[in-house]
Amino acid sequence: MCASAIRWSGFKEFIYGTSIDTLIKNGWGQTRIPSHEIVEHGWSFGTGVSVMGNVGSEFTDPLYMWQYREDGPCPKGCSRTKSSGGGSICSETKKESERLGDEGSFIEQAQGY
Repeated sequence: MCASAIRWSGFKEFIYGTSIDTLIKNGWGQTRIPSHEIVEHGWSFGTGVSVMGNVGSEFTDPLYMWQYREDGPCPKGCSRTKSSGGGSICSETKKESERLGDEGSFIEQAQGY
């Protein structure tokens, strides 16, 4: 869906980090249509789009791992605790939530990886 919106919007280049395959392997449901195929099928838009994938995936992949993997690190400001269902969940630590405010800072969380 993101690739379609990027193609339709007329972007000349699009760069992504985490791949569909990585997301699927880690429990995230995805439509398995590679970005380059969406770009190829958008030929009627009349402009080309350069696609570069897996750029910085060493930084973006960990941002997705915490939610579906027991061994995935929690985002900065959270810690893993046992859930009532037998698994574990990442829960926000009070100290961090007070420091970041209600919404927090995505950049500060990402820098924790």
